[in-house]
Amino acid sequence: MRRPERISIVLKAIPWFNFIQNNLGLPKMGKQLKDILTNIENNLPRIQREWILNPDMRLGQLLIALGIAPDSLTLWNSEEVDWMIKNDCIEPRDILFWGRNFTKTMKPLERTQWILIKDMDTDHIEAVVTGKNHPLNLPWCKEPYLTYFKNELKLRNGKKKVSNPRRNRRRKA
Repeated sequence: MRRPERISIVLKAIPWFNFIQNNLGLPKMGKQLKDILTNIENNLPRIQREWILNPDMRLGQLLIALGIAPDSLTLWNSEEVDWMIKNDCIEPRDILFWGRNFTKTMKPLERTQWILIKDMDTDHIEAVVTGKNHPLNLPWCKEPYLTYFKNELKLRNGKKKVSNPRRNRRRKA
């Protein structure tokens, strides 16, 4: 399930022009692209309201379902959070959530608390990466989260981060 908390973050940070142009493959100065962007701008409150009611939808699915964007398999399947990370529109720490299920003393919480990576305690991130309390001493996550957590630790320690595993290595310069 996609985290509903991401919605306001996405709507504030997404570069609409790039997202629509990239996923629909429209000419950069074309009338159709301009019309879609105007339609988005005029319908932002509606987009947010409908997305909050349907948080598991991807942004492209919602835009198509609302008749704001034309039907497109690429737009329909686009994972907006992954797209934003891959295209360096947002740092993973600012949009990705991790579920906290235990207190610092390993007492189970009644329900999972979803927190942004940047808001996690350093000890918690270290425990996830090193596999603290894991029955097999394995990290509690896999890529790309493992790299994102390592980058967060490096950021907090003032070191250079590891390359983004979601970044499209074939991007044009």
